[in-house]
Amino acid sequence: MSWKERHQQAASVVLVLARTGLRWSEARALLVGDVELGEHPSVMVTKARPEGHTVSTTKSGKSRRVPLTADVAEVLRGFAEGKCPDDLLMPPMHRSRLTQQLAWAETSGERTLHDLRHTAICNWLRAGVDVATVREWAGHADLVMTSRYTHYLGLAHDALSIDKVNQLVSGINEAVGTSQVHTASNF
Repeated sequence: MSWKERHQQAASVVLVLARTGLRWSEARALLVGDVELGEHPSVMVTKARPEGHTVSTTKSGKSRRVPLTADVAEVLRGFAEGKCPDDLLMPPMHRSRLTQQLAWAETSGERTLHDLRHTAICNWLRAGVDVATVREWAGHADLVMTSRYTHYLGLAHDALSIDKVNQLVSGINEAVGTSQVHTASNF
């Protein structure tokens, strides 16, 4: 039996963190009523619940809506089942218990749970989500913070991006009836 089978609930929490980019304290503070599982599933992040502290505002002090991938929507549907809107959504866990259940120290390659937030943000950018939208989803105070993630995208992202530019330019060339390459000598 794998660790995922033994600790499905803990593995599901990790999946939520890795896909939503929520801070640990924000995930711990989610209520069932914060989840929208309709046509456009999302969570409304309004507060944080740091371990050993009372419920507070998010780091930026602002609320935000974070859309959910289909797999995370299913996980959260399961977490919400049979609960009232004011109940905590996620199973009550401490970071140390979660990491112990998942043998995190042995399997994470020295990464932290917070690194799952970075994973989500980088994945959004790799998928082509614009930086301003990523900023909103991540709850960053400004674009400068979000822009720090763009250097992680690498050559594969460069190739995909230039392919998009080539498609755009090709469409423009077709629309204006030219495919001629312009060089300094023919201007």
